Amino acid sequence: MNDFKESSFRSFYIKMMFWIITMFILLCTFLVTFINVVEFIFDTKQTLLVSTIGFVLTIFIGIYCMFQFIRMAFRPLKAVVDATSSINIETLDTRLDINQPYDELTQLAHSFNTMLDRIESAFLQQSHFIADAAHELRTPLATIRTQIEVIQLNPKATLSEYQLAFASVERALQRLEQLVTDLIILTMGKKQPVTASISILPIVEEAWEIVKPLSEKQKVSLFIKGDLDIQVVVDEGLMLRVFINMLENAIRYNRVGGEITIEMVKQSQQNIIRIHDTGIGIQEQDKMRIFDRFFRVDSSRSRHKGGSGLGLSIVRHLMELSEGEVYLLESSPEGSTFVLDFPHVYQVQRKGSP
Repeated sequence: MNDFKESSFRSFYIKMMFWIITMFILLCTFLVTFINVVEFIFDTKQTLLVSTIGFVLTIFIGIYCMFQFIRMAFRPLKAVVDATSSINIETLDTRLDINQPYDELTQLAHSFNTMLDRIESAFLQQSHFIADAAHELRTPLATIRTQIEVIQLNPKATLSEYQLAFASVERALQRLEQLVTDLIILTMGKKQPVTASISILPIVEEAWEIVKPLSEKQKVSLFIKGDLDIQVVVDEGLMLRVFINMLENAIRYNRVGGEITIEMVKQSQQNIIRIHDTGIGIQEQDKMRIFDRFFRVDSSRSRHKGGSGLGLSIVRHLMELSEGEVYLLESSPEGSTFVLDFPHVYQVQRKGSP
């Protein structure tokens, strides 16, 4: 990138020097020609006077030519300034015209268009995220309002009816709390680098204990195999949340009496953890969107399963913070396999070392 900038400025300076030298030669030629022509026409020997007049005239012509040259040189830059000044949040789809000879201003326009692409994409993602979050928040709030109105309209409500209403309100509040927690996690920025390596197996076991009530309800079993001594350089709290979300996802979309298999594999450049379930699978058109925020494989059927629709997007976010990667390896009606990819311990430590 630095070489690219240096090349651009070098080209600009060479072009400027060329025009300056050319103008200097033309002005000198004009001065000499002027003196010779005046002396020839008027047959005068007053060389000093003629030279002085020619020199002053040459200066004025040079200033005028330089002014015109500067205007011509900065005309495209003025067009860029005028175009960028008119861009606001409502006109982020505006792009600068780069259909001109390839030069420094073309590079500037191209870089600015690239920046506008990123800004427009970020605004669209933010807009969609806010709309989805508002929709998800509205559902439990509507449940709470409905239960309160039902109780208010029934002055003769019994204790059992109050208890049912309060239970429904409590479930809605739990969903709100979970959604707010998930949203806070998604706003986390880059964490400080972690240099301590931890074993993955205890984290998986702890995460399984946390989701065990859900697994018992679905009668889903967990099997762990492979290189059980795998260690990775990550934040323990973040990894616990990663495995809780992955296990919850594998349970919610599994079959009753299904299985979850976690396989740990050491490879030459990274540590691989495969999470396979015997669930309903993911349709082809949904595979590219499963890590999107608030996306559900089948929102009409899966909303009652619980969760906020943020589980996998949180996993991807936390894996990126941990310099790892998560992706869907394969999926079919017999189940899905997700992969958590971590760099080796020595690679992360060498990367963080001074």
